[in-house]
Amino acid sequence: MIYTITFNPALDISGVVDELVPDEKSYVTNVIKTSGGNGVNAGIIASRLGCKITMTGFLGGSNGKEFKSLLPKDNIKEKFVTIESGTRLNITVSNSKTHKQTRLSFPGPHITHAEWLDLETYVARIKVSDLVIIGGSLPAGIPAAKVASLISYLRKKEKLGK
Repeated sequence: MIYTITFNPALDISGVVDELVPDEKSYVTNVIKTSGGNGVNAGIIASRLGCKITMTGFLGGSNGKEFKSLLPKDNIKEKFVTIESGTRLNITVSNSKTHKQTRLSFPGPHITHAEWLDLETYVARIKVSDLVIIGGSLPAGIPAAKVASLISYLRKKEKLGK
């Protein structure tokens, strides 16, 4: 089993415009919505290669619900921690004439200490024979030291064979 941990997943929305003009309304066509985030993307690719995947991280609000509904179903399970804040949103608009993109990445949610502990509890159940992929940015409330501690825990667990 491969586990992916994405601390700051995003609902990705993309589309095409004929032209972006400041202070003018632009109509977007060819809208596509997907579940995104580096760890999520790695999991989707591994799933397409035939691997069994379980994704975890933090999801909340209506963006989180839509994110879950867009995950591919084949070979992917999800065990995301439900959070009070909303899942972040990324918007990419491509100009149909120039093929240049405008990319908007909104800030992620704030993760509480209790929500972090819920994720740690889940990660503690991962077997040493499983592969863990951690990817993506960190939302507010998760300092890099917490992630480093989680990685150290997984490495120690592997060495002890537990």
